[in-house]
Formats: sequence, C-alpha cells, structure tokens
Amino acid sequence: MIKFKNVGKTFNGGVEALRDVNLAIEKGDIFGVIGFSGAGKSTLLRMVNALEKPTSGSVEINGEVVDTLSYDELRRVRKSIGMVFQQFNLLETKTVFENVAIPLILQKEKSEKIAARVKELLDFVELSDKAEFFPGELSGGQKQRVGIARALATNPSILLCDEATSALDPETTDSILDLLAKINSSLGLTILFVTHQIQVIQRLCRHVAVMEGGRVVETGTVLDVFGAPKEDITKRFVQTVIPDKLPETLRQDLKKDKRSFSILRLRFLGETTKENLLYKINTNLKLETGVLFASVTELQGEILGIFIIQVFGTEEKIKEAIDYIASFGVTSQEVIL
Repeated sequence: MIKFKNVGKTFNGGVEALRDVNLAIEKGDIFGVIGFSGAGKSTLLRMVNALEKPTSGSVEINGEVVDTLSYDELRRVRKSIGMVFQQFNLLETKTVFENVAIPLILQKEKSEKIAARVKELLDFVELSDKAEFFPGELSGGQKQRVGIARALATNPSILLCDEATSALDPETTDSILDLLAKINSSLGLTILFVTHQIQVIQRLCRHVAVMEGGRVVETGTVLDVFGAPKEDITKRFVQTVIPDKLPETLRQDLKKDKRSFSILRLRFLGETTKENLLYKINTNLKLETGVLFASVTELQGEILGIFIIQVFGTEEKIKEAIDYIASFGVTSQEVIL
C-alpha cells in the first residue's frame, strides 16, 4: 500500500533529512517508525500525504507516485489519508462537534450527513457526551480522541500518527493505543506511527523501522527486531523495555570469583519458554548452573524470555552445554565481564 523507494530529502542549506530510505508497508498493517529527535521520522511521515516531497526517489500509495500527482489528483489521494498530531491541533473556539466536522465541511457535505457522521465518530471514540464541549474543557486524552475522530471523518484507508502519544501520561497513552488498535481491527485502516517511545512500538505495532541520521538502519517484525536487535541504536531502545544486562555491582562481584565458569545470555521464544532447560542441563550434563538475571516480555502474542546464567565447569563441558542449549532452539551468547 505504501512504498518508499530510495527516498532522499535535502532541505535548504544542505541538511539531509532522509537518505536512501526503502520501506514497504502492507495494507492493514500497524507499522512503527522509531528514532531519536532529528532521525527523519516526521519528514518520512509527511512524505505520505505530500506535505513534504522527496529530493530523490519516490513515494507510492496504492501504486500512485504521490509527489508527481496534479493538484486535483493529490486532493483525491489525501481524502484517503487521515493524520493525528502530537499537539492535537484543535480549534479552541470550536466545539468538539465542530472540530470533528471540519474535514466534512471543507468537502461541502450536506449538514444532515455531517451531523450523522460526527455523531457516529464521537460514539466510536467514546465522547458522545462531549459534543458541545470546547477543547479547553477536555483532558489531553479526550483532546486526542477528538483529533482521531476528526482524522477518521472522511473514511480514510490510511492513518498517520505523528508522535500522537508523546504529550500524554502513561495511562492515557494506553487508552489511546487501545483505540488505535480498535480502529485497525474494526475499520481495517493501515496505521503508520512515528515515535521516540519504544513502549508504543512494543504495545501497538506489528512491524518497525529504526531510523538514525535519516537512514533506516533496521527493520522487520517487532518480534524479530526486539527479540534480537542487531544495531547499537536498536539495542539501546530495546534495553529500556527488555533489559538484558547484569547490574554493574554483580559484574564486579563475579570478576572476583576464582571458580571456573562461563556466563551465558539465553533467549527463549514462544514454545521454548516452556522448556525446563536449566534442570535438564543440571541433570543430564551434570553441570551446576545459577540464574543471575531474568526478564519475560510478551511481544505480538509470543513470550520472549531473556536469562543470564552462570555455568560452572571446564571449557569442554561448557561447550557441551552450549550445543545442548541450541538443540532446544534456544540461542545463547557468552557474556564477557
């Protein structure tokens, strides 16, 4: 549905915001783009509705190259794209009803149709009792629900979310993410969500692209990227929600241990989490093990477990243990103190 082909963007002054970006977002997906400030996330998002145009490469929506469309053709495509903003972008002097109605008024729809559609949307976002309120009378979460309702007014097939939860507290963020998941499942919208909040990606998205310096440095399913991050920036993001390092105090204590041992980081995924692997190592290989660290996380309905264990024994016996661990489909990596 959405394709970025070798997209580059250079602003006046020679600042490269995007560099050779290639991404494909399938219909009905919830796709997250994450990166620190200045990574190029918002510029990439704004390419979809041609608020920004690429300096090189192309952006396609359902096979149409959006940056080459005429004014009338672009207006037609933009009707199928809704956008949700970080700061809500509501008109303070208009009621909730009037804010949601704006896209329909601009399309010169009949007042009866506007009234019916706005009522339907306010019911959907659970704000039916706030129709005559003004934005200043709403909480942050309620304002964002109004923004989402407005974005859905023209029945789009794509919903763009630009840091849509960054101004919200954690509990409100969860409620907005639940609403977006509901929109995806019940309305079938494709959602492109850019953020610096990895918890949002973990909670909502199916696929993710990690950006740094205008480039996509890593992409894949959330399960694959979070379960086994390859790039340093991805590892830094993932470690904030899935810690996998020993505390420094424990590392220093282990350095003083004079016994023969190795420290292994084990990654359990899905069915492998049900294996009583440490018991089997102790029993079948006659090795002593100890758990130094463990974390368990759910990603896309799969359980990801990270264990760091201490294995006592000779180099030969530890190699045997590593091979044994691999036979269960569990990956292991030696941790250097």
